[in-house]
Amino acid sequence: MAFPSVYEMTNPLTTVRKQHFWEYFSGSKLQEGVTGTTSYSTDFPNSTGWLSTAGGVSIGNNELRFETTTNGSNTAISYDLGSTQSNSWTLRAKVRYNTQGHNSVGYAHGMIFGLSSAPYTTTSESAQDFIGSTAMHDNVDRAQGAVWADGTKLNYNNTCSGSDGTYGSPVTVAGACNPSANVWGANQTRWVEIKRTGALTATVSYYPDANYTTPTATRIIPITTEPTGLRYISFRNLNPSRTESGGETIIVDDLSFTSDTIGGTRWTTINPTGTGTFTMADSVDGGFTVKSDTSGYAKSAIYFDNKRQFKGGGSVCIGSMKNSVAGGGAYGYMGLSKVGYDTADFAYMGKPDNANNTNFVLATSSGSSPETTANASTTVTQDTSFHTFKMVLSASNVVGTIDGVLASTNSTSIPTETEKLQPTVLNMNNNSGSGNVTSIRYMECYNT
Repeated sequence: MAFPSVYEMTNPLTTVRKQHFWEYFSGSKLQEGVTGTTSYSTDFPNSTGWLSTAGGVSIGNNELRFETTTNGSNTAISYDLGSTQSNSWTLRAKVRYNTQGHNSVGYAHGMIFGLSSAPYTTTSESAQDFIGSTAMHDNVDRAQGAVWADGTKLNYNNTCSGSDGTYGSPVTVAGACNPSANVWGANQTRWVEIKRTGALTATVSYYPDANYTTPTATRIIPITTEPTGLRYISFRNLNPSRTESGGETIIVDDLSFTSDTIGGTRWTTINPTGTGTFTMADSVDGGFTVKSDTSGYAKSAIYFDNKRQFKGGGSVCIGSMKNSVAGGGAYGYMGLSKVGYDTADFAYMGKPDNANNTNFVLATSSGSSPETTANASTTVTQDTSFHTFKMVLSASNVVGTIDGVLASTNSTSIPTETEKLQPTVLNMNNNSGSGNVTSIRYMECYNT
């Protein structure tokens, strides 16, 4: 789970005093910036903003009517939110099945509802990115489901199979095609909530009333690759190329959408020299990894997008970090810096670029050149495990602790008292080919 930074919830990015930031490095990539929210709601007094195909779907009398009867053509309607939405949004709507006859053919009739990367002109049988719900007429049943896609089609063969494939999944467990809690009767109303909480996390829930308090059923959507570019609220028919009689009339009302708005990156990646790789570790609590290449003393780093909220003479920085190599001529640091790597003012802790130093160090710098750096050896021997490093910066020194134990103090070449610093993680591999990887899974910084 990715947690927001406190500064984003309480202060604008330009505020320096009293900033308090933390970051859990998790998910599939570095977290993105959030600068506001997008919201939209309608009870369909008219069709303003909604674009649709010629038949089978209409807006009037304060409702959207959707006919699932298949006639060999696309039945769809969409609303353009105007921009790609973030990985944190909620889409809700009141949905009711109207009384209508149906045959016993099966899988052709249904509606897919959610957020898509493509407008109404794209059918459910065409490639798109998507997260949403399904309402499917399976013989006499109206099974509820959840569906996602990453550059693939939306329709699938059997909503009752229990399969967690790309083309959708039922709310029910495998093989349970007709439990009463997951089937809508004629003229029955349900309130549908589609909720995305991360790159690979989303749910579809069905509620008995507009309070959205206790769901009748909930399906965790089993996303394995991240859908992106989602900007259209969309309703589409299932299997539009098929022609079958029967079907359902679905009435939609009281639709609402809220979302965080992406406002730029929180972190910037940089290779001051050479090339590097930046990836989220595929392991439990593995954090984010930074690795430069192994030739020519290459350097790679991540820094906080030049938002320097922290004071050189009065701040604290804490981080949980490890390096994959102990000893040898390569380093991996975390801490605060002015420019995002080892030039100008900084205060770091971690593995030094010194083959003769077998302990972790507290490294500080003031001025505009790495030659002003002072390395203070700690009392802790290097290893390849995660450790909690903490630096307390003041006007007179930088005090470092490792796992809560005082490890070192630097009083020379410390960051300029009035300089503004930013969170940074730095890795270097020299031409000895040591191949060190620096992993960071948590950082916290604040002004004192």
